[in-house]
Amino acid sequence: METMKPVCVVYSIGKQKCSFSGKTAEGAVVSFADKSVVREFLSWVMIRKLLAFKEKAANAQSEASSGTHERQPKSDLQVDQSRSA
Repeated sequence: METMKPVCVVYSIGKQKCSFSGKTAEGAVVSFADKSVVREFLSWVMIRKLLAFKEKAANAQSEASSGTHERQPKSDLQVDQSRSA
């Protein structure tokens, strides 16, 4: 199963008050395909953070559904015998 990338549409760019941080910053008026943000001004920092968060969540969801996440077998774990009582 292929991982879905987050989709973000940029309507305009400029300097305004960020809808997330409340700080005046350079950024863009954006919408996300999943409708979590619709025509809101976000700073470039917040846009990058939100995209990274959404991509990480999508990757975790696809790994969980496909069963390909990596786990170490118990036999590969090493126990420090020198500290036993």
